[in-house]
Amino acid sequence: MLLGRRASAREKTLVEFTAWVKTYRRIGLRDLAAKLGKSQYEAEQLLVTVVDRGLLKGFIDRDTDEFVLQEAVGQENFVDTCPRCGANLQRRFFPGETVTCPYCHAVITAKTPKVPSEQAKDDQPAG
Repeated sequence: MLLGRRASAREKTLVEFTAWVKTYRRIGLRDLAAKLGKSQYEAEQLLVTVVDRGLLKGFIDRDTDEFVLQEAVGQENFVDTCPRCGANLQRRFFPGETVTCPYCHAVITAKTPKVPSEQAKDDQPAG
């Protein structure tokens, strides 16, 4: 009986953790660990557990040490260089996020794409 309660409590904790992580499109492993009060290794193990159980879909980007939700893939924008000073940034960011150039402090945002109905209006000749 005690083992059943522990397993149930553990499962509840994993489901709550999954719901919390889903509020982020991506989160740095260091930030995740700090928010959980655990080591980075423990935070990564917790992510691996929920992914293995099918509670969460995503992957750890080893280049940035971030967990990225699978549903966020393809939504990201990429800035190669700063449009103001030309600094090499090589940063990925999502709609709604901004990138600040560490050299000239320019704030870089993604351009919002036009929806097809707006595009059609723009393409029609004035008349």
